[in-house]
Amino acid sequence: METNEIIIKDMPDIKGLRFRRFLGESDYPHMVSIVEAHSKADKEDFAVTLDSLKHDYAHLTNSIPAEDMIFAEIDGKAVAYSRVQWWQEEDPNDRIYMHFIKIMPEWRNQGIEELMIKWCESRLKTIAEGHPQDSQRFFQTDSNEFKPGFNNLL
Repeated sequence: METNEIIIKDMPDIKGLRFRRFLGESDYPHMVSIVEAHSKADKEDFAVTLDSLKHDYAHLTNSIPAEDMIFAEIDGKAVAYSRVQWWQEEDPNDRIYMHFIKIMPEWRNQGIEELMIKWCESRLKTIAEGHPQDSQRFFQTDSNEFKPGFNNLL
C-alpha cells in the first residue's frame, strides 16, 4: 500500500501534525492560500493565482514536485509547504541547491520550519550525490527582516 505520508523524526508536540508529499493539482488551492498569508505577513509583494501556479508547475526544471515537495498539515489542513530545486551557474560553474518554505503565520516558530529545512537539506544532499563533483555547491534560500524566527533557524 503506497502512502503519501513523510515520516519525520523528532516531531514537535503539535496535535494533528503530519507531513506528506505533493498530491498534484488538488494542492494548488492550498498553496495559493498559504502563499497569500505568508506574503502578507512578510510584507512581500508576491501574488499567485491558481492559473499562474498551474503554469509555473507545468514548466519546472530540476524539480519534481512528487519527490521534491513536502507539506505540513494540521488535522488534515495544509499549513505549510516547501519545494527544492537546483541549477547550474555558468560562470563560475557552481551548482545551487535551493529550497523555500511557505507557512501560515500562526504556525511559525513551533518547530515546523526546522523540520522542513532539515527535510529540504536532506533531499538536496541526495540530489547532489548524483551530480559530478566538478564544481562548488551551495545551499540557497530566501528570507527577509520580517522573519526573525526563520532567520535564526538558518
